[in-house]
Amino acid sequence: LPSHFPPDTGLNHNKESQAKPIIWEKWDDFTSASERLVDLGTGLKAAFSSEDEAQISTAVKQMGEEGCRACHSKFRIKKN
Repeated sequence: LPSHFPPDTGLNHNKESQAKPIIWEKWDDFTSASERLVDLGTGLKAAFSSEDEAQISTAVKQMGEEGCRACHSKFRIKKN
């Protein structure tokens, strides 16, 4: 994920970007969040492989809350 956000790709360079400047200001936090997303994806894949509905439900909820929402709320400009 971090490879999609090289320097000079934020709002100052692309008016259509939804990336907050904090991505580059807090780069270590951003890369940690992306690593967490990978870990959650691995867990989600394992849950689906298990075919256990409770595990799948938990993994999907975790991905949404700790992966998508956690990163977007901090690093993405909210759409109008």
